[in-house]
Amino acid sequence: MLVLVHQDYPAQTIYAKLKATLYITEQCTLCDEAMALALSSNVIKGYVLETVDVAYDDGLFCKYANRVPVLKIAENELNWPFTESEIRAVLQEVK
Repeated sequence: MLVLVHQDYPAQTIYAKLKATLYITEQCTLCDEAMALALSSNVIKGYVLETVDVAYDDGLFCKYANRVPVLKIAENELNWPFTESEIRAVLQEVK
C-alpha cells in the first residue's frame, strides 16, 4: 500500500479531507496512466490518495482484477478511463 499526499498541504489539513483509493496492479500501463492523472489533478489536491495492489488480496482481486485501475471515493467507483471532471463530480456528490 502506498499513501500519497500533495506537498502543498500541511499534514493536519490532509486528514480532515476525504480519502481516495486507487486500485491497481503491477505492470499495468493503464494503472500508471491513472496514477499520473490522479497525482497531477488539481481536483484531488489535499486528499489522501491510497494505492492498493489487488493482487495481494483475494477478495479485492476477485472484485477488481478485470477492472483495474479503479478510483474509489467514499462509495463511488470510477472505472478507467476517468477524467478530472468525473472525479470532480464524485467529490461534489460526497461533500
